[in-house]
Order: sequence, then structure tokens, then C-alpha cells
Amino acid sequence: EAGRTLARPAEPACMLAAQASEASVPIYSQVEREHASANSIVRDTYYQALERLFDVHGERLLASFACALETPQIQFPGKLFVFETVAGFYSNVLGHEVVEVVQLRRVDEISKRNLALVLPHAIDISVQGKTLTLCSFANREEAHALLRERWAAVFGAPV
Repeated sequence: EAGRTLARPAEPACMLAAQASEASVPIYSQVEREHASANSIVRDTYYQALERLFDVHGERLLASFACALETPQIQFPGKLFVFETVAGFYSNVLGHEVVEVVQLRRVDEISKRNLALVLPHAIDISVQGKTLTLCSFANREEAHALLRERWAAVFGAPV
């Protein structure tokens, strides 16, 4: 057994014929096309689900931000989705879904806030006396700027 080498098995004749044929399409390109098509279906289904969830039919999704919804009892980790005229928060923790939809035309104020006096990572959105506090942003500044920009755009005001 010592000194024994393993030879590479010969390619089957059908593989050699397919490789030699100029008309054959490489298998990887077919897989890539199927993968791109599957991604398109998943993306379209995802956007359709968001449209139904937040009732924003026909609006573009501008950005989404991982964050948490602060409540007196608990923080719900989820995502903030910013559309052209709507901001929506969605969380699903162990089957408990939380959905908040904010029509930007009804917003009274959007402000940055520190939690625990020193952690600069929260945004308050005030709507008709109710305040929605979103926290734990990776990039609070970007989320705040986009929310303020869209809020101003709804009223045709400069940012």
C-alpha cells in the first residue's frame, strides 16, 4: 500500500461531449440565472409583504434600520422601515408581533434623545400626543436625518 498513488477517474463521455460542444451553455450560468430569478421572487414577495403590513401600496422603501421599540415594560427588537410618506416598525419576538405605522403627515415632532442620560441612541416620534421611542440604532444620525427629510418633504418644506 505504501507508495500507492490515486489516479483521477476519467470523465464520463457525456461530460466530455458537453464540454466540447460550442452550443452548450455552462451549467454555472444556468444556476446563476435561477438564483437571480429566485432572489427577484423573494425580493418582490418581501416588498409585497411590507406593502400589506404598513399599507403603503405603490410607495418606495427608502431604507430600513435595525432598532428596538422602547416600551415601559420591555424593548422589542425589530426594524424601522422608511417609505416616502410612512415610517413603520415591525418586531416579531417568539411569535409576539408588534407593528407600528406612522403617517409622516400626522407627526408633530421628530427628535433625538439620550437614554439613561448618556446613551445617544434613541429617536422620539410624537404623533397626536403619543410618543414612539425607537432606540439601539447602529446609525441613529442617518435614521434621524432620513426621517426628518421625509417629514419635511411631506409638507413641501425645506429640510
